[in-house]
Amino acid sequence: MKGNVLLMFVIISLIVGTIAVTVAVVDAASPMPVISVNPPVITAEVGETFTVNITVAGISEEESLYGWAACVSFNDPKKDTWTGDNVTKSFVTTEKPILYESDASAARAEKIYVNQTFMPRVTEVTDIWTGDGANNMFYTTRKPVDPLSEKVYVNGTKVARYAHYMMDYATGNINFTHPPGVGAEIKATYEYAQYIVGDTTGTITFRTAPGLGAEIEAIYWIPPILEVVGVMEGPFLSDISSSTSWDVMPPDWDNRRGNVSVSDAFWLSYPAEGATGSGVLCNITFQVKAVGKTTLDFYGTALRTYDETLPLAERHPPIEHMVEDGIFAYPLSRDIAVTSVTASPASVPPGETVSINVTVENQGNVPEAFNVTTYYDSAVIDTIVNVILEDGVDTHLTFAWDTTGVAAGTYTIKAEASPLPDEDDPVDNVGYADQEVAIELAHDIALIEVTPSSTSVSAGKLVSINVTVKNEGSATETFDVTVLYDSTAIDTKTVTDLAPGDSETLSFSWNTKDVAEGDYTITAVASGIDEETDTTNNTYTNVVVTVTAPLPGFPTPLFVAIIIAVATMFSVVFLYTRRRRSTKA
Repeated sequence: MKGNVLLMFVIISLIVGTIAVTVAVVDAASPMPVISVNPPVITAEVGETFTVNITVAGISEEESLYGWAACVSFNDPKKDTWTGDNVTKSFVTTEKPILYESDASAARAEKIYVNQTFMPRVTEVTDIWTGDGANNMFYTTRKPVDPLSEKVYVNGTKVARYAHYMMDYATGNINFTHPPGVGAEIKATYEYAQYIVGDTTGTITFRTAPGLGAEIEAIYWIPPILEVVGVMEGPFLSDISSSTSWDVMPPDWDNRRGNVSVSDAFWLSYPAEGATGSGVLCNITFQVKAVGKTTLDFYGTALRTYDETLPLAERHPPIEHMVEDGIFAYPLSRDIAVTSVTASPASVPPGETVSINVTVENQGNVPEAFNVTTYYDSAVIDTIVNVILEDGVDTHLTFAWDTTGVAAGTYTIKAEASPLPDEDDPVDNVGYADQEVAIELAHDIALIEVTPSSTSVSAGKLVSINVTVKNEGSATETFDVTVLYDSTAIDTKTVTDLAPGDSETLSFSWNTKDVAEGDYTITAVASGIDEETDTTNNTYTNVVVTVTAPLPGFPTPLFVAIIIAVATMFSVVFLYTRRRRSTKA
């Protein structure tokens, strides 16, 4: 039974044209299996051969592998774009020579689009005229006519070239040897080239100039850069069982169309367990035919397991997977450059954030993945990992530098792209900001509140005044606070080592003795701070205390006389009382 199931599996799943592709994009940490070209970047000189492995990784024991298939394309098409101006008819491709129909199958001929609409190179046209018995010359509505493409009919009967007519293809003139009769139906079908291709020069010439602003796109092929010279089975399945379908369904490749199709599966003898882990599915050997660059691009892949508990038609479920393409280039150029670094603002207090913008460019000719790290002096700010750039493309990255805990000072800002293997110019992987960033301690003392114990007081009384100060800067501060009534100082006190963000309340005592009656503005002033950023909050003045007349009191001499009189009276009474007690005794 397993043999029948396997045969069904091979027939359904491993014919490349019917493979259902399951490619998922997932997080890099995902355990999803990956089919890859290894090595991913290849270079070799013209005439040399090289071999790449098609590998798979991450096959779990739960979904062991029983069969696989893959299609890889190579010799990428090229693409150029132009803009029409209603005058220009000829446009030249950036690469040449280009393959024309005589050099490649129709599937690999150029494709021209105008305003995103496909324009066939040749259009078949039909013209119809009516004979008058005298006229023997007729002109096609389109010209020039593709040579030997015409078919000419008179009253439905095809007439022969040279024997019955001659044709000037450039002017579209059909010249009959005898004028067609009165009322005769004359019909000509022919091919009209909307554009012609100069394969050597790469010139594409339109019969009619594309309109003003028209978007023109040409997709074309150049002579092959690579050709497949051999494909070998890998050991991933054959190490499990020597009975595989490799010889039954051998690999197939087409160097003109630029594709290779491969598949493999357990055959006849079905193992109890499939292949797990990582391994080589097959290897493909190419020969370099020309200088250039091309991807080795998966466009059809399948991984399948086996589960005999499922219904017969479902026993070979697909395994979800990702693919990682490869690329060939000769000469190979690998170069990542940091082209711009800016940091703003240029000066901040500790704890503020500095924005760092970095531009990196792939100046090589193959896509690259790399990391970018920013520094202040030699200390790391942050790293952005796995920046992916196509060749010739740049990107802008933004880093946020939290300066909390960074000591005051001036710092050099640097960005560095991680070096590539065999990089052509690693020097330009490092870039510096044009100006340094200063972390500066901010000095700022603020008077928060001034509160008197009373806003009205009799002259001679004491008034308590509480003053609250706060350190709103980023440096520890020692400073003086003076309290005044109008312009007269009451007292000065010193605040020592007030930490950033902390506040402190000071108590002052104002003796209003000898202070004239009236309204007095109480002012508190903080002083003694160098390089203070904001002195507007160093003074607090919106408190008024009114001093009134002193309370009435006794004159001092009279008060003393009363005291003496009272004391004398008590003495007389005391002596009189003692004398009477002595007489009675």
